[in-house]
Amino acid sequence: MRTFPFVIVAFVILSNGATAQVTTFADSFDGWSFTGTQGENGWTYGYYNLTQDQTLGDGVYGADDFVEFEPQYWSGNQWDLTPAASGPWTELGRETTHPNGTNSLPNEEHWTIRRWTSDVDATDASITWRMRKTNVNCGNGVTGYLFLNGEELDTAVIDGGDGIGVTREAVADLKVGDVVDLALGPTGPNAGRDDGCDGSANRLTVTSEPPDQDDDGIADSKDNCITVANAGQENADGDILGDACDNCPDRKNPDQGDSDRPRRCLRSRARRRLLHRLVHRRRPGHRGVVPRLLQPDPGSDAG
Repeated sequence: MRTFPFVIVAFVILSNGATAQVTTFADSFDGWSFTGTQGENGWTYGYYNLTQDQTLGDGVYGADDFVEFEPQYWSGNQWDLTPAASGPWTELGRETTHPNGTNSLPNEEHWTIRRWTSDVDATDASITWRMRKTNVNCGNGVTGYLFLNGEELDTAVIDGGDGIGVTREAVADLKVGDVVDLALGPTGPNAGRDDGCDGSANRLTVTSEPPDQDDDGIADSKDNCITVANAGQENADGDILGDACDNCPDRKNPDQGDSDRPRRCLRSRARRRLLHRLVHRRRPGHRGVVPRLLQPDPGSDAG
């Protein structure tokens, strides 16, 4: 049931000073139904039973394989096939989600799905999807899938500790009645299909132009700092994060977590500041100070 047309219009200033109109046709986060009303703002929520489809069908997702959550599975803040710890773990919230693996009851693989039904005709619409892990302490990872009318447009897999995740974009023509599905399955980079620690988050947006949250002229799907303007995309350490938003811009730590020892990064910065001062203050005869400071930190990437 549609309650109101979900369309946001924004303007982007181009490099030549002109303005381009950007229309947001759909956003799974902003368009979320807080009352569990299927079809509100064009969004429908459900899942795909891969195991059943492998037995009774062809084992390949198609638009008709979408299983809409029935009303009794609305918990008050998310869709949940069962609250039991034994499974299934098929859950879908405003942004959070969890697939089910064959290791959990009823021993079926379920992909959670956010579905948007288009109410517009659009040429070269930008379909942007994001996926990251929320439970990064364990698990073998998850796979995201993007479909248009049951045809796969894109897919990506992330490991169990990837709290940064991916932002990806596909471009497609849309017609009224087309369905765009964003699915999440339990398969990790090692091809393991268990659902342990598969708590994740995903989001789907459909716009007339590629979204650019920080207005730096770099589309989110290509920006190494999505929320911090950095038109130059400087990235000294070569990880996935640009210097402008990296908590350790001179040492690779893509998950920005304690596991990469950010304190070492802080020590390295302090050592370089001290080295800079000593280099500019040293006098003839004070040999040996600089070479000692240039030695890498224990456990660093150097050497």
